[in-house]
Parts: sequence; C-alpha cells; structure tokens
Amino acid sequence: MTERYEPDIAASFPPGVGSATVSPAPPPAHLPGPLLHPGSRLVLVHGTATDGRIWTAGRHGARAATLLADLQAHGVDLHTPTRPQSGDLDTEVEFLAPLCAGAYVVGVSGGATLGLELAARGVEMAGVVLHEPAAGSLVPGLLAHVVAGLDADGVPGFGHALYGPSWTTRMTRASLATVRAELAMFSAFEPAPLTGSVGHVAVTVGGRSPAIRHRSVAALSAFLDVPVGTVPDVGHAAHLDGGLVRLIGALGRAELSGRPAATQARPPGLS
Repeated sequence: MTERYEPDIAASFPPGVGSATVSPAPPPAHLPGPLLHPGSRLVLVHGTATDGRIWTAGRHGARAATLLADLQAHGVDLHTPTRPQSGDLDTEVEFLAPLCAGAYVVGVSGGATLGLELAARGVEMAGVVLHEPAAGSLVPGLLAHVVAGLDADGVPGFGHALYGPSWTTRMTRASLATVRAELAMFSAFEPAPLTGSVGHVAVTVGGRSPAIRHRSVAALSAFLDVPVGTVPDVGHAAHLDGGLVRLIGALGRAELSGRPAATQARPPGLS
C-alpha cells in the first residue's frame, strides 16, 4: 500500500494577496495549500550535496512522491530542477530566476539561501517558504560543524554533518570539488533586504534542529521583517524527515505572523 501524507496544513494567502485575478477553485481538501490552483507553478530548490531527486528520496520518499503526483494531477506545474551547483551565486541565480519568476518556491538548506537571494534581487515570485537558509554575519559559526565534517570525511562527512542520518551518499552525484565550491559560496553569503517583489516570504526552522538554527531563522526574520515558523518533528533536512507537506502547506500562510527577536529560541509552530 502506498503511504499517504497527512493533510495537516491548510494554507492560503490573505484576500487580495498573491493574485491579481479572481481566485480559482482550490485543490481537493486532502492537498496542502489551496492557493496551488491548476496552472500554478511550484518550484522546489535543493541544497548542496543533493539534487532534484532529493524530494522523493529517503524513508519518507513514497509519501512525498504521492503528494507531488497528486499536486500534478490537480494541474500544478511542478519543477524539481537540479541546479548547476557551480559555486557561483550569479550562475545559480541566472539558472533559477526564469523558472522561479511568477512561481511558488520552496527551498531547503542551500536552496532556501538561493530563494533569499532571488527575492533580494527582485525576482517576482508568488510566494516563498525557505527552510533554514544561511544567515551570514547575523549568526557567525552557523556552518562551522559542516566545514569540520567536510574536512574530516569529504562529501560523506559534509552530508551527515549538514543533513543528519537521513542523508546518504546515494542522494548526490556531486564531487568533492563541487561540494567545496558550494560550501564556499554559501559560507560567503550575506542576506540583503528584500525588494517587495514576492507575494509572501516565510522562513522556517525544524523543531528538532539545534539552538543555533533557531537563532539563525529568528535573526533572519527580524532582519528581513518576514514571518517565521517551526516545522515539528524535522531537522535541517525537512524534506528527508517527512516535512515536505508542511513546507508546501505554509506557502502564503497568513498565520505565520510571528517575528521573534533574535534571542527567541523557539518560533511559533506549524501544527
């Protein structure tokens, strides 16, 4: 029997936000995010040492595959691209911008960081949910353990340090040189003020993530003045921990209105 996902989030934009036309019919009740109507484009952006296959990988992969197939059956234009993984921010943005323009975007890890950069550069997106992006000088040392993992054991050490035990080397085709270049790019990232070109931006953190991750998303929320929420029962690798349905469901979620101070340890939850 195919494992089903649980419809535990109903997300929608506030009236008049996210579309300039009359709101179309929502998807069936078992799908997350009634804003994802037929014809909507949804782009999932992956991080380092993963690729476009990651969204249906791991022990929760069958459930995620069912979710994405059901969204496509409803007419959602789904894209799970594999980025160039060039180590150059301009190259990554140039690749993603045409695909993400006008779309709803969910990014995890490095994909979330690139979502922030797209929004800062004025790429017009309908809505964005970004899970645990890099925070630059807002939270020094955020990636120190990942650097240590890479130095100690190459790509496997990097992946396990960043994503935890849910990640395996089968989830990437990236070389050591590619991962080093990507890590250097994300380590040098600095968040910039958003341009207002996105219908809705939210940052999220995993309920099982360490305190420094909670501090980083709180700091980003305060710096960028965007909503923040906690995805329960997941860590940094929300997509591998069964949290994809909640991330998609959080697109445009008006209830994600808390903007905690950078010292707050636990932002409001995505129940």
